[in-house]
Amino acid sequence: MNKRYIIITALIIMVLTGCSKSSYIIKNGSIEKEKNKISGFYDYFNGYKEYYINLDKGEHEVTIETNSDDGNLSILINEEKVFNSKESDIKLQKLEVKNKKNKIRVEGDNHQGGDFIITWIKSE
Repeated sequence: MNKRYIIITALIIMVLTGCSKSSYIIKNGSIEKEKNKISGFYDYFNGYKEYYINLDKGEHEVTIETNSDDGNLSILINEEKVFNSKESDIKLQKLEVKNKKNKIRVEGDNHQGGDFIITWIKSE
């Protein structure tokens, strides 16, 4: 009985705090998720952080704004790379949402002096 109570309590805490997975080093900053955006401000970021977000089905506009001094920053949505600071300057993506639950992954490869903001809004 006590073991079942602990498992149920742990599951409730996981649901209420939101799901994220990460393995990273960050110096002088943070990466945070809010209602319609994920943002990061830091001196140094190496590793990855991913979030699961719920979106209504249909087309969404995803805007990516970044600044960096050195290193590389990549952004993946549902395992598809939509931005890489070394390869492109694409800042606006159209995302066709087929599933309610979507994964956004931010990867830093010795990314320095950087910040980013990823926002999403349902297209009209």
